Amino acid sequence: MKRELLVIMAILLVHSVWGIGVGPASTKIDFEPNLTRQYSITVYNTEHKSFEATLELTGELEKFLLLESKAVSFTEEDNQKSIFFNVSFPRDIPPGSYTGQIVITEKPLDRQGTIIASLGVTHEISLKVPTHGKYIKESIEKRNKSIHISIKNIGLKEIEKLEVFNKIYDSTKNFSYYHSKNNFLSDEVFNFSLVLTQPIGIYTHKVSIRYDELTKNITKTLIIGEIQILITDLKIKDFNLGEIAAIDISLSSNWNQDLKNVYVEIDVFDQEELIDTIKGPTLTINNMKTTTLFWDTKELLEGEYKLVVKVFHNNKIISEKEYSTKLTEKKAVIRKEVKLYPIIILSITIVILGLIILVLKIKRRKKT
Repeated sequence: MKRELLVIMAILLVHSVWGIGVGPASTKIDFEPNLTRQYSITVYNTEHKSFEATLELTGELEKFLLLESKAVSFTEEDNQKSIFFNVSFPRDIPPGSYTGQIVITEKPLDRQGTIIASLGVTHEISLKVPTHGKYIKESIEKRNKSIHISIKNIGLKEIEKLEVFNKIYDSTKNFSYYHSKNNFLSDEVFNFSLVLTQPIGIYTHKVSIRYDELTKNITKTLIIGEIQILITDLKIKDFNLGEIAAIDISLSSNWNQDLKNVYVEIDVFDQEELIDTIKGPTLTINNMKTTTLFWDTKELLEGEYKLVVKVFHNNKIISEKEYSTKLTEKKAVIRKEVKLYPIIILSITIVILGLIILVLKIKRRKKT
């Protein structure tokens, strides 16, 4: 009877191991004074069954950990569920290595006359507190045409020398900056700004912070300005009405790298009616580019047409320009449309009113 019981328990133990799982197996944390952070793990229902699992904290780190929930329920349809736990450290912990565990146990279902073994899985949490006792916290913030960097000594020890190396670069240009501070006291803050004089584009920003014998490296992507692709020219050569006309569109980009997924569309209007849309090929543009679009004029008559040229990047309109063309049997004359935007009209109106008032004042003075 005892032997049969052991066999049944062994089978149930294996069943429990395969029935519930956790990932990742462990979480490693580097100590930082007053660190408050949330982490997550995933509990797996590998056998797609209904059950409830209990969660328990153990180990040296238990007092620094907090579970958002102490139990989790699964149905047959639940493949997995996320478990969240919070870490909260004091400002100082003695140097050394510490561990803690989250034990996830499948809660046994009571069945009369049946012995059920209950096994759990464990997620390991480890903390390493170094002996140097020196800690910094940095903030890097882009503000229009500058980058503001703030570094705080969040440790209890003084840092004898703080050095900050900034490098901003692309494939052709490299800009370096250096700042330093001696006798960086606990709780002191070191602030400085970098003025960005680089041309518009995308760059890599590397920050290396050296504080005594320690180094902290940070790499960020820096975007300066916005992408502009301008339409600089439109030409129609060797035109014959009724045939397919080649339209050359010249483009200019201000970006410092290749721009992919660029294309041009032309909307053709007869009076105010849209009669055709011509789409060009997908381009990669760097600085200057000319693209050719083909316009079927078979159904067109001689006369005036409006061409609205649009440049797209990643399916977003980047720029737009209007032209008008007068088509004859053997010629297409192009001219750029000049738009009087409301602000321009308002400015002109104000200037005219000002001149009228000035003239009236001069006449009144002459009469008196």
